[in-house]
Amino acid sequence: MSGMKEQNNAQLLNFRAIMAVGVGCVIGSGIVAITGSAIGVTGRSVWIAYAAAVILGLVCITPFVILGSVLKLKGGDYSMAFLLLGRRYAGVFIYNFIIMNLALALTAKSIGIYVKSLFPWVNETAVSVIGLTLFFVINLFGIKFMSNLQQVMTAVMLAGFATFCIGGFMNLNDGAFTFSRPDYFLNGFKGVQSAMVMLVFSTTTVQTLLCLGGNAQNPKKDIPKAIVCTMGIVLIAYVSIAFVAGNVLPVEEVAFKPLTYVADQVLSKPLFIFFVIGGPIGAICTTLNAMFSVASKPLKQATDDGWFPEAYGKLNRYGEPCFIMLGLYLVALVPLVLNLDVATITNNIVLIQYTVKFFLVFAAWRMPKKFPEQWKQSGLYMPAWLFHTIMVTVLLVHVYIVAVAASNLSVMLVGVTIGLLVLATVIAVLRDKSGKVKAVIDEENYI
Repeated sequence: MSGMKEQNNAQLLNFRAIMAVGVGCVIGSGIVAITGSAIGVTGRSVWIAYAAAVILGLVCITPFVILGSVLKLKGGDYSMAFLLLGRRYAGVFIYNFIIMNLALALTAKSIGIYVKSLFPWVNETAVSVIGLTLFFVINLFGIKFMSNLQQVMTAVMLAGFATFCIGGFMNLNDGAFTFSRPDYFLNGFKGVQSAMVMLVFSTTTVQTLLCLGGNAQNPKKDIPKAIVCTMGIVLIAYVSIAFVAGNVLPVEEVAFKPLTYVADQVLSKPLFIFFVIGGPIGAICTTLNAMFSVASKPLKQATDDGWFPEAYGKLNRYGEPCFIMLGLYLVALVPLVLNLDVATITNNIVLIQYTVKFFLVFAAWRMPKKFPEQWKQSGLYMPAWLFHTIMVTVLLVHVYIVAVAASNLSVMLVGVTIGLLVLATVIAVLRDKSGKVKAVIDEENYI
C-alpha cells in the first residue's frame, strides 16, 4: 500500500495538540446546533439524553480505541478497512466517506445561527459560507498551523461555556431535579432516545483522531489516551451545558431555540458577548478547523492507492492535499446553499455513518487474529472473552442507533440515503475492476 510521507519531527503533534483537536472536533456542531431541537423532543431531561449519548458514543468507539493502541493508521478508518478487510471493502468505505462529510455543512450552518444572534441584520447562509471558506483556507497552511490555532481556540471555547454554566447554575428554575414534572421526559422514552441519537454522532467524531496516526509523535499511546480523555471532558461539558439550557427557563420558551436565548437571561451583556464568541462560535470554529484536517487524511491515502485520480491528491507547499480539501469544501457547501434543516442533515449523517461503520466493527474484530503479537504487546490487551463481549455490545448499539435514526426520517429520505450508499458502493466496485487501484498492503507501515 502506498503511504503518505512521514512528517518531520517539527510537524508532529504531541498529546496536548491531539487533545485540542479532539475536544474541538467533538464540542461543536452537537451541543451548539442540536440542543434546542433536543429540548423540543425531550424537555428538561435533555441532559440525561446527552449523558447517555456520550456513554453510547464511547461504547461505539471502544473497538477503535483498542485498534489505535495496536496499529498506526495514517488513513484512519480507510486504513483500518484496507488492512483488516481488504481492498474492495476499503473502496466501498471511502466513497461513502465523502457523503459522511456533510457534517461540515451542519457545523458551518451553526455559525450563521449564532452570529445572527449578535447581529440580527446579517444573512445566516452568507455567514455560514464565509466561515466554511475561512477554515478551508486556514487548513491549507499545514497541520502545525492548524494545531497551534486549535489549541488557542479550544481554551477560549471552554472558558466561554464555563461562563454560561456558572451563570446558569446560579439561576436554575424550580424543579430542576423533579423528574415527575410533565416537562421532564417530554414525549417519554421516545423523546429521550431521539435527543440521544441526534447527539451521538458528534460524540463519535473523536474517532477521527485515528487519522492523525502519521502526524503524531507517539500515535499508539497518545491517540487512544487522547480519545478517552476527550470523552471525559465532553461528558462533563455536554451534561452541564444541557442541564443549564433545559432548566433555567420554561421548556416551551427554549425548545428549538439556540443556547443564546438562555444565555441572554443569565449573563450580563459583556459576559453574553464573550459567551457567544468564545462558546458557541468558538466551538463551531474548532470543529470546522479540525474536521478539514482529519477528513482529508483518509481521502489522501485512498488517492495514493488509486481510488481517485492521482492529481486529486496533489500536495501544496505546506504539505496539504489542496484539491481534496477543496472537494470537502464543495460537499459541505451544497446543503448550505440549499438551506437544509439542521435536524434533517443530522439524521442523514447518523444513518449513513452507522450503516457504513458496520463493517468497520467487523474489521476491528479481526485484529487479534491478524496481528496477534502486536495485540499482546498493546497496553489495552484483554482476554479473548472480554474482547468478543465488547464487540458484540458495540454491534448491537450500532444496530440500535441506525434503527432510531431511520425512524426519525421520512420514507423518502431513508430511500435517498440508501440510494446514495448503493451508488457509492457501485462506484467502488467499478473503480476496482478498472485496474486503476494499485494499492498493495505493506503491514510494516502500520506497526
